[in-house]
Amino acid sequence: MMDSKKRELLIEENIQFHKDNGYPHFGPYNGICRSCGGNLVELYGDGYRTAFITGCRICGISYCD
Repeated sequence: MMDSKKRELLIEENIQFHKDNGYPHFGPYNGICRSCGGNLVELYGDGYRTAFITGCRICGISYCD
């Protein structure tokens, strides 16, 4: 289980990564899938910093449609 401080940091870093590189940000800004409620930050772990999330790996919903 990830502590809330680290979780918030990973979310901020992911958003900044997309801004810095001019990438669109499709994933939920709170790191929680709006369809199934899955915690994407926990799922990706430290890789969330640079994850390009276009859909939920838990329920399969697309965030790009």
